[in-house]
Amino acid sequence: MGRRHVNLETGEITQEPDFIKVYINDLCNVKGVTGLQMNIFHFMLKHMNDHNEVSYGKSAKDRFVKDMILV
Repeated sequence: MGRRHVNLETGEITQEPDFIKVYINDLCNVKGVTGLQMNIFHFMLKHMNDHNEVSYGKSAKDRFVKDMILV
């Protein structure tokens, strides 16, 4: 992590490095994951806990469905 990505006083990650996004997007492209499937994959990644389990409630699912209908 470079300095621009981490607050040196608090250790908080302030910006996700671009290489992470490129890697995930490239992986999806190589495996043929596109469109709605990629959106579902990103939703699941955002809701993954420290044990690599996807965990979200009804409000998160409802928000996802609403956002996907508007796309």
